[in-house]
Amino acid sequence: MSIANMSPRTGRILNENDEVLNEADALRKYSDSTVARTTVGLDFIAVQDGRAYTGAAYSALTAGQTVKTVMVTPDDKDIIFLPIHIQGALGALSVILYQGSSNITGGTTIAPQNRNLNSTNVSGATITVGATVGTNGTAVGAFYVLQSAVPSEVLPSALPIILKRDTAYTIAVTNTALSGESPTANAFVAEFTYIEY
Repeated sequence: MSIANMSPRTGRILNENDEVLNEADALRKYSDSTVARTTVGLDFIAVQDGRAYTGAAYSALTAGQTVKTVMVTPDDKDIIFLPIHIQGALGALSVILYQGSSNITGGTTIAPQNRNLNSTNVSGATITVGATVGTNGTAVGAFYVLQSAVPSEVLPSALPIILKRDTAYTIAVTNTALSGESPTANAFVAEFTYIEY
Protein backbone atom coordinates (compact mmCIF):
# COMPACT_ATOMS: atom_id res chain seq x y z
CA MET A 1 0.00 0.00 0.00
CA SER A 2 1.51 3.30 -1.04
CA ILE A 3 1.49 6.53 0.93
CA ALA A 4 -1.02 7.81 -1.67
CA ASN A 5 -3.64 5.65 0.04
CA MET A 6 -3.35 7.57 3.31
CA SER A 7 -5.19 10.80 4.08
CA PRO A 8 -2.62 13.43 5.15
CA ARG A 9 -5.26 15.17 7.24
CA THR A 10 -6.62 12.26 9.26
CA GLY A 11 -4.04 9.52 8.78
CA ARG A 12 -6.87 7.16 7.73
CA ILE A 13 -6.30 4.55 5.03
CA LEU A 14 -8.28 5.30 1.86
CA ASN A 15 -9.42 2.95 -0.87
CA GLU A 16 -8.98 3.63 -4.58
CA ASN A 17 -12.09 5.89 -4.53
CA ASP A 18 -10.63 8.07 -1.74
CA GLU A 19 -13.18 6.67 0.74
CA VAL A 20 -12.18 5.76 4.29
CA LEU A 21 -11.50 2.05 4.45
CA ASN A 22 -13.32 0.21 7.26
CA GLU A 23 -10.45 -1.14 9.35
CA ALA A 24 -12.21 -4.37 10.34
CA ASP A 25 -13.15 -5.16 6.72
CA ALA A 26 -9.63 -4.29 5.60
CA LEU A 27 -8.32 -7.39 7.31
CA ARG A 28 -10.35 -9.41 4.78
CA LYS A 29 -10.05 -7.10 1.72
CA TYR A 30 -8.01 -8.06 -1.31
CA SER A 31 -6.88 -5.84 -4.18
CA ASP A 32 -4.94 -7.18 -7.19
CA SER A 33 -4.19 -10.34 -5.17
CA THR A 34 -2.51 -8.24 -2.47
CA VAL A 35 -3.95 -8.04 1.04
CA ALA A 36 -4.73 -4.45 2.02
CA ARG A 37 -2.74 -4.21 5.23
CA THR A 38 -3.94 -1.86 7.95
CA THR A 39 -2.71 -3.78 10.96
CA VAL A 40 -0.14 -1.12 11.83
CA GLY A 41 -2.00 1.52 13.79
CA LEU A 42 -5.31 -0.39 13.75
CA ASP A 43 -5.53 -0.19 17.52
CA PHE A 44 -4.92 3.57 17.49
CA ILE A 45 -7.55 4.13 14.80
CA ALA A 46 -10.02 2.07 16.85
CA VAL A 47 -9.30 4.23 19.90
CA GLN A 48 -9.73 7.37 17.81
CA ASP A 49 -13.06 6.06 16.50
CA GLY A 50 -14.29 5.24 20.01
CA ARG A 51 -14.38 1.50 19.22
CA ALA A 52 -11.76 0.25 21.71
CA TYR A 53 -12.67 -0.76 25.26
CA THR A 54 -10.93 -1.99 28.38
CA GLY A 55 -12.28 -4.13 31.20
CA ALA A 56 -10.41 -5.09 34.34
CA ALA A 57 -10.62 -7.93 36.82
CA TYR A 58 -8.79 -8.30 40.12
CA SER A 59 -9.13 -10.56 43.12
CA ALA A 60 -7.36 -11.98 46.13
CA LEU A 61 -6.92 -15.74 45.71
CA THR A 62 -6.82 -18.43 48.35
CA ALA A 63 -4.62 -21.46 47.73
CA GLY A 64 -5.75 -23.17 44.53
CA GLN A 65 -8.74 -20.85 44.01
CA THR A 66 -10.13 -20.12 40.53
CA VAL A 67 -11.85 -16.82 39.68
CA LYS A 68 -13.86 -16.53 36.46
CA THR A 69 -14.62 -13.48 34.35
CA VAL A 70 -17.29 -13.85 31.65
CA MET A 71 -17.69 -11.78 28.49
CA VAL A 72 -20.85 -12.15 26.40
CA THR A 73 -20.31 -10.78 22.91
CA PRO A 74 -23.01 -8.73 21.14
CA ASP A 75 -25.04 -10.30 18.33
CA ASP A 76 -24.53 -7.37 15.93
CA LYS A 77 -20.82 -6.52 16.23
CA ASP A 78 -17.45 -8.23 15.85
CA ILE A 79 -15.12 -8.28 18.85
CA ILE A 80 -11.38 -8.24 18.11
CA PHE A 81 -10.00 -9.52 21.41
CA LEU A 82 -6.47 -8.30 22.09
CA PRO A 83 -3.92 -10.06 24.34
CA ILE A 84 -4.65 -9.90 28.07
CA HIS A 85 -2.13 -8.26 30.38
CA ILE A 86 -2.13 -10.03 33.72
CA GLN A 87 -0.03 -9.81 36.86
CA GLY A 88 -0.07 -11.91 40.00
CA ALA A 89 1.28 -10.84 43.36
CA LEU A 90 3.39 -14.02 43.35
CA GLY A 91 2.94 -14.90 39.71
CA ALA A 92 1.98 -18.57 39.58
CA LEU A 93 -1.33 -18.38 37.72
CA SER A 94 -2.92 -20.58 35.11
CA VAL A 95 -5.21 -18.72 32.70
CA ILE A 96 -7.63 -20.41 30.32
CA LEU A 97 -10.02 -18.82 27.79
CA TYR A 98 -13.18 -20.84 27.14
CA GLN A 99 -15.74 -20.37 24.37
CA GLY A 100 -19.42 -21.31 24.64
CA SER A 101 -19.83 -21.04 28.42
CA SER A 102 -23.28 -21.61 29.91
CA ASN A 103 -25.21 -21.74 33.20
CA ILE A 104 -23.66 -18.45 34.34
CA THR A 105 -24.81 -16.92 37.62
CA GLY A 106 -23.64 -14.34 40.15
CA GLY A 107 -20.63 -12.10 39.89
CA THR A 108 -20.37 -8.34 39.44
CA THR A 109 -21.16 -6.77 36.08
CA ILE A 110 -18.75 -4.03 35.04
CA ALA A 111 -19.05 -1.40 32.32
CA PRO A 112 -16.09 -1.59 29.91
CA GLN A 113 -14.27 1.75 29.64
CA ASN A 114 -14.16 3.38 26.22
CA ARG A 115 -10.50 4.17 25.56
CA ASN A 116 -11.47 7.42 23.84
CA LEU A 117 -12.70 9.46 26.78
CA ASN A 118 -14.35 11.92 24.38
CA SER A 119 -16.52 9.23 22.79
CA THR A 120 -20.10 8.46 23.78
CA ASN A 121 -19.99 4.95 22.26
CA VAL A 122 -20.94 2.15 24.65
CA SER A 123 -19.79 -1.43 24.22
CA GLY A 124 -22.36 -4.04 23.26
CA ALA A 125 -20.49 -6.69 25.27
CA THR A 126 -21.28 -7.49 28.89
CA ILE A 127 -18.55 -8.41 31.35
CA THR A 128 -19.11 -10.14 34.69
CA VAL A 129 -16.29 -10.58 37.19
CA GLY A 130 -16.37 -13.38 39.77
CA ALA A 131 -19.15 -15.31 38.05
CA THR A 132 -20.12 -18.93 38.73
CA VAL A 133 -19.96 -20.87 35.46
CA GLY A 134 -21.70 -24.26 35.29
CA THR A 135 -20.19 -25.27 31.95
CA ASN A 136 -16.92 -23.64 30.86
CA GLY A 137 -17.17 -24.62 27.18
CA THR A 138 -14.27 -25.30 24.82
CA ALA A 139 -10.78 -24.08 25.71
CA VAL A 140 -9.52 -21.79 22.93
CA GLY A 141 -6.44 -20.33 24.66
CA ALA A 142 -4.28 -20.99 27.72
CA PHE A 143 -1.02 -20.02 29.38
CA TYR A 144 0.79 -20.12 32.72
CA VAL A 145 2.31 -17.20 34.60
CA LEU A 146 5.38 -18.54 36.37
CA GLN A 147 6.09 -17.73 40.00
CA SER A 148 8.08 -14.50 39.88
CA ALA A 149 8.30 -11.07 41.46
CA VAL A 150 7.03 -9.22 38.37
CA PRO A 151 4.98 -11.58 36.15
CA SER A 152 3.10 -10.32 33.11
CA GLU A 153 1.81 -12.43 30.24
CA VAL A 154 -0.73 -12.45 27.40
CA LEU A 155 -3.62 -14.64 26.23
CA PRO A 156 -4.39 -16.26 23.87
CA SER A 157 -1.13 -15.24 22.14
CA ALA A 158 0.71 -12.19 20.92
CA LEU A 159 -1.93 -11.88 18.16
CA PRO A 160 -5.58 -10.82 18.52
CA ILE A 161 -8.48 -13.22 18.08
CA ILE A 162 -11.90 -12.41 16.60
CA LEU A 163 -14.61 -13.76 18.89
CA LYS A 164 -17.89 -15.26 17.76
CA ARG A 165 -20.97 -13.08 18.03
CA ASP A 166 -23.62 -13.70 20.72
CA THR A 167 -21.33 -16.11 22.60
CA ALA A 168 -20.23 -16.36 26.23
CA TYR A 169 -16.48 -16.53 26.91
CA THR A 170 -14.94 -17.36 30.28
CA ILE A 171 -11.47 -16.30 31.41
CA ALA A 172 -10.57 -18.64 34.28
CA VAL A 173 -7.63 -17.58 36.48
CA THR A 174 -6.37 -20.22 38.93
CA ASN A 175 -3.86 -19.62 41.73
CA THR A 176 -1.00 -22.11 41.47
CA ALA A 177 1.37 -20.33 43.88
CA LEU A 178 3.42 -22.36 46.35
CA SER A 179 5.22 -21.49 49.56
CA GLY A 180 7.87 -24.17 49.80
CA GLU A 181 5.89 -27.31 48.95
CA SER A 182 2.51 -25.96 50.09
CA PRO A 183 -0.14 -24.04 48.12
CA THR A 184 -0.39 -20.44 49.30
CA ALA A 185 -2.48 -17.30 48.88
CA ASN A 186 -1.99 -15.02 45.89
CA ALA A 187 -3.75 -12.17 44.06
CA PHE A 188 -4.06 -11.03 40.46
CA VAL A 189 -5.04 -8.06 38.34
CA ALA A 190 -5.90 -8.43 34.66
CA GLU A 191 -6.63 -5.86 31.96
CA PHE A 192 -8.31 -7.06 28.80
CA THR A 193 -8.79 -4.77 25.83
CA TYR A 194 -10.86 -5.30 22.73
CA ILE A 195 -12.01 -3.54 19.56
CA GLU A 196 -15.68 -3.63 18.64
CA TYR A 197 -16.92 -3.11 15.06
